[in-house]
Formats: sequence, structure tokens, C-alpha cells
Amino acid sequence: MDKRALITLLASLLCLGETAQSQLPDWATTGTSSSYPRELYWVGVGSAVGTGGLEAAKSQARVAIASQIKVTVSSKIRYVQSEAIVGDVSNYSTDISSETQSVVEKMEFADLAFPETFLNPVDTKTYVLAVLEKDQFFGRLRREIDVPVNALGQKLELAREQANAADLGEAVNTFASIMGDVPDLYPKIFFYNSIAPDAYVLPSGLVHDNLEAELGKILGNVSLSIESGDQQTVALGKSFPQPLAVKATTVIDGKPAILKRLTISYRTGENEKETAVTNDLGIASLSPSASPDLVTDGTSGRLAAFVDIPRMSPRLKAKVERNTGVAFAFTASGAQFTVKVTVAGAGPDAAQFDLVNRVIKELEKNNVRANQQQSRYELHLVVTASEGQTVAGMGGNLYTQKVQVSGMLKDGSTGTIVGTLTASSVGMDKDRDRALEKGIAGLKFPSKDLSSIVARAREQ
Repeated sequence: MDKRALITLLASLLCLGETAQSQLPDWATTGTSSSYPRELYWVGVGSAVGTGGLEAAKSQARVAIASQIKVTVSSKIRYVQSEAIVGDVSNYSTDISSETQSVVEKMEFADLAFPETFLNPVDTKTYVLAVLEKDQFFGRLRREIDVPVNALGQKLELAREQANAADLGEAVNTFASIMGDVPDLYPKIFFYNSIAPDAYVLPSGLVHDNLEAELGKILGNVSLSIESGDQQTVALGKSFPQPLAVKATTVIDGKPAILKRLTISYRTGENEKETAVTNDLGIASLSPSASPDLVTDGTSGRLAAFVDIPRMSPRLKAKVERNTGVAFAFTASGAQFTVKVTVAGAGPDAAQFDLVNRVIKELEKNNVRANQQQSRYELHLVVTASEGQTVAGMGGNLYTQKVQVSGMLKDGSTGTIVGTLTASSVGMDKDRDRALEKGIAGLKFPSKDLSSIVARAREQ
């Protein structure tokens, strides 16, 4: 074949390729279609070659539409969050923006259609046009939100019925359940409001601030009164001779009503509480042990009881505790005796000495005096430590020391062991020795355990 013929053949093949390419549908090259205007549809185009090219092209087109939606959500999410849609979203620690973005990732796009495909005969590449009708998608998404919203609305009506029937314990639990479920709707609501022309607004009764305000109003008429157990004499570390009983009442339609199944908390020590639930007569009772933490001036003490609300905001819990609290007065009894406190084991002398002084102060709360020279009882402390995981920080390694103290109270006159107790702590520092000192400084026996072995000593 001469040179002129070869050039003619190549030119013919090139024209054939260009003709084939020119036969591609407009949507395959522009990513748009006049049949599916962007104001009404999301449009995506995918392409792939080889076996399975059609499904791969469909997947690519689906991703193209999802990407368009994600860009829209990203550009509008901050504005959507600023609207008064769900109340004070700062009540929640959830990252609404990332949670909303994840909704797009999980969307199945059930209404997605593939109205056109094209197979290029030149390169055997398959092109797919995918479209998603916006109004149809918005409608489906709104219905998906409506279902749980309507269910929560019914649950709210149940909570109100329970409150009106003086079944306040169940009413509180139902309110708490609603307030725990509502935030799960936020990502999908924010997603909808980022892409739809109309905003989805929660019913006002389901907005967090309004739910809490309604529950606060219901609880505003609740009061506790002491039924029995006030003004008792009790040995520290021992149970009250008579149960501490309270009665819970409220006012419904201007009439007093007793409250059943309501949780009552008794503050039994520093950062410690025990609970009881009101019975069908609205009475809750408990026989806790008397903690030295409750003694205010040597022998006089007070133990508070109040309505407790699980899973509520700290603000509402504090308000209800303040409004419903009652206090049982008591007198602490028990002859004073002396204890010698000794220590051995891990740690420098200064840290051990500080530990002994802290334990002595806790004993004094139990009307026990320390005598380091001679005493019938000895509380012997043994400190042990083990090195924990080393943590790499920006300023260098942080060493961890796991510290434990075991205490044994012994009656020197009989040689018997009255009781034992343990406590543990963790210290962390760039220096191993300082980490150990911090661990020892964090040791503290539970006051309830210390009171218990002191009470047993008094019985001997």
C-alpha cells in the first residue's frame, strides 16, 4: 500500500470515530437533559466499559446524584441549624452536621430511575442517565419522618394521661423516653430542611424545651411530707431503727392526689444516694445506714429525701430536688474510742503520712479519735502500686501508676480482725515517682465502708 492510500485509510477511520462520538446523546456529554429540568429533578450520568458496564454505570450515576445532594446539604446545614426547628439543640452533644451528612450515605434512593442508556459501538462504553424527581423524593422523606413523629405524639398523650391519673412515676419515665427519642429525628429533619423547599417543623409539644417545661409544670405541684422516721437516735454506720418514710402528693384539678411509682432518692452520704419507689399509697420508705457525712455538729445530723428524675437535664433535676426536698433529723450515738493508724508499702514517707492524716479525719467523722501511741484498735494500711500503660503526649510520655490501699482493723485485746476495706486510684505524670504520689493522693475509703467497720468495733 502506497503512502497516499495509507493516509486516506487513517483519515477514514478517524472520521468514523468522530462520527460515532458525535452520535452520543447530549445528556452523556453535558450531564443535563431538557426532558428532566434541574428545578424538578436531580440528574446524574455514569459510564463504564466492559462486562458489567451497565451496573457500574448505574452505580456511578447514583453516586453523582448523591454527591449533588451532599453539596447542597453542606452549603445549607449551618443555616438550617440556626432556624427555630427543634428548640435549643445545644442541649445535645451530637454533631448534627456530620450526622446529617451520614443520612445521605444511608439513603437508598428508592425512587431513582434510569430512563435512558446508550452503548457506544466504538469503545463499547455504556452511558446511563439517572434521574430522581425532587417532589417525589421530598414526599417519601417527609413520610419517613412523620411515622416516628406521630408515634411520639401518641406517647406524649399517654404521658399526659398518666400524669392526670397521678401515675407520675410512669409519666416521668414516658417523658424521659420521648426526650431521649426526639434527638434521633434531628439528622433526618435537618437533611430534609437542607434540600426541600418547605421546612419540616416538629410539633411544638415535642420540642425539647417545651417538653421539659411541661414536665416541670407537672412536677411543680409535687410535694413530699415525712410520714415516719424523723428525730431518731442511730449509731453511725448502722441502719436507722425505723424506716425513713415519705409520702408524695400532688394537686390535680384542685384536689390532692397521691403519687404512685415515683422514684424518691435519699442522700445517704457525700455523693451517695439510695432510692425507693412510692407504693399505691404514695409512700416510699428506706432503712439506710447513718453516715458520718451527714453529721453537722458532732452528734446532730440530717438526711435529705427528694423526688429524683432519671435522664432529665441537670437544671430540671436540681429544681425538682430543691422544691420537693425534706430532711430527716437524727442524733448520732456511740461511745468514742481510739484507733492507731499505721501504714506500710509503696510510696514516699510524705505521701504515706498524708494518707494517714486523711484517714484520721474520716475516722473523726465517725466519732473515733486517733491515738498513735497506744490504742486497743489498730487500722493498718498497706499501699501497693503497679505501673500501667504509658501514654505518649505532646510534652513527652505520661506514666501511669495504679495504686491500691488495703486496710485491716484489728482488736489488739483479742487479736481478732474486726473488718477490712480497700480503695484504689490512678496517678499520671511525666515522672514515675510523681505519678505514684498522685495515685496515693487520690486514695479514699468509701465512707459507708469505714462507718461499717467502726460500728462493728463498737459492738465488741
